[in-house]
Amino acid sequence: MLVGLRLAVGFYTPTAVGYVQLPGIIIASTVTCWSVICFLRCPRRPIALKLIALVLASFAIFCTLDFLVDYCAVKM
Repeated sequence: MLVGLRLAVGFYTPTAVGYVQLPGIIIASTVTCWSVICFLRCPRRPIALKLIALVLASFAIFCTLDFLVDYCAVKM
C-alpha cells in the first residue's frame, strides 16, 4: 500500500495550486480498492490483524479522496 501511494504522489504537480494528476489518482484508487478488499477478507480473529487492515484501508481512502478533491478543484 505504501509503495502504491508513493507512486501516486510521484504524479504531483508542483505549481501554485499543487495537485496529483490523473494517473496518480488511478493508482491511488487501485491501492484503495485492494486495501478495502484485504480488510473485508481478513478474518475477525485475531483482532489485531483486522485493526491493522482497517487503519491501512482508512489511510488509503483518505489519501485517495484528498487527491480526488484537489484534482477536481483545480480542473473545474
